[in-house]
Amino acid sequence: MKLGNKVDIIVSETIGFTGLEENIVDIMSDAKKRFGHKNTILIPSQISVRCAPTCDTTANKLTGFWQKPINGFNYKKIAQLAKNNLYGRLLISHKKLLSNPAVLFSYKLGTDRLLKKDTKVTFKINNESSVTGFVIWFSAVLSDSQKLNSYKPRNHWQQVLIPFDNTIKIKAGEVVSLQFTVSKVKKYISYAWTYEVYNNSNKLIHGGKGDTANIIKFCTK
Repeated sequence: MKLGNKVDIIVSETIGFTGLEENIVDIMSDAKKRFGHKNTILIPSQISVRCAPTCDTTANKLTGFWQKPINGFNYKKIAQLAKNNLYGRLLISHKKLLSNPAVLFSYKLGTDRLLKKDTKVTFKINNESSVTGFVIWFSAVLSDSQKLNSYKPRNHWQQVLIPFDNTIKIKAGEVVSLQFTVSKVKKYISYAWTYEVYNNSNKLIHGGKGDTANIIKFCTK
């Protein structure tokens, strides 16, 4: 598409459940380059992805569905794919967060590109509980006075959950770490993660990893 003149405002609703997977970062970068000028206003202008450990069991129940034979069929291969997935549009109470949230990624739209990027965050658990995975949500800047947040209040996007392989008992003061990577596989946004749980003696008591690349390859054969 070609326009006769550069535009003053660019608006995009290509916001995925985690904020990124509809490719908003590269779409806005391309749109600003092709159609904008140095003072063009972008809506949204910035997007950030946050996460925190949780005791919510919703996604764990979904992955567990494939563990048992159904009508004589064995779904264990699907069960393995299910563990390497993010589960969206879940309503997860703030009361089920086990620590203060951390920012995974933040992008200035129109300027940044979505290149392979990874980050590591750590969380100190507030109270004794069971940790089942990580909650992910996004916030987007629409204007100086308006922000969109997929956690509160309730909205179309809701929250995303990365489930652990197993539920882990955890005590106050123990630490959960998450290394999270965003990249592209076959032009699709892909996520990979590694998590570790440490006790109060700094001893590793549990760990695991996941990668949505296998699901993307499976679904795009």
